[in-house]
Amino acid sequence: MLYRVLRRLSTGHERGDIVPEQRFKPNVLEALVNVNALSPISTPPLSELQGWAGRAELLAEVGIFDALQFVEADDKVLREVFGYKTDRRIKQMKDEVWEALQPGVAAGRRFRP
Repeated sequence: MLYRVLRRLSTGHERGDIVPEQRFKPNVLEALVNVNALSPISTPPLSELQGWAGRAELLAEVGIFDALQFVEADDKVLREVFGYKTDRRIKQMKDEVWEALQPGVAAGRRFRP
């Protein structure tokens, strides 16, 4: 699951950043949600991302429907879906999807899981 940061955290994350739950220990994550420092969000279907309608159809065949599933998917599976021999293009595609989720990219901030 992904979370939107609602206020600045001492971890260096700014308000509006999108962070994966793996960045926090379970008890810390729960405490941050309880004090309204983090809010869970759902990721959009891949078909809603600009230029991803065709890719979304291919990925749906292997059970990948939304942006988070794609970013977390095994590179080998994605290579097979698209017919790539190396992970280079897969990494570029994952970066593209991740950046589409980040509201702070335009402001010069960038976070990768």
